[in-house]
Amino acid sequence: MFTTESCDFSRGRFKEPDFPNYIAKKLDEMGHELYPQVERGSFGRGQIIIKDNETLIGGTDPRADSTVVAW
Repeated sequence: MFTTESCDFSRGRFKEPDFPNYIAKKLDEMGHELYPQVERGSFGRGQIIIKDNETLIGGTDPRADSTVVAW
């Protein structure tokens, strides 16, 4: 049975259900431990804007109530 007491948080983190499996596999190969979650977490929202020369590139966490807009 999976419990949080069995997690080694110095080596691993929780993995939400929609986290891409190919990335999880690569992290596992690198020695990271990912602990499955049944439901999406309610924290960890993030937004980012990157400037590449004169181009702005934006991204947002799907859990957030925000979106990327271009004008």
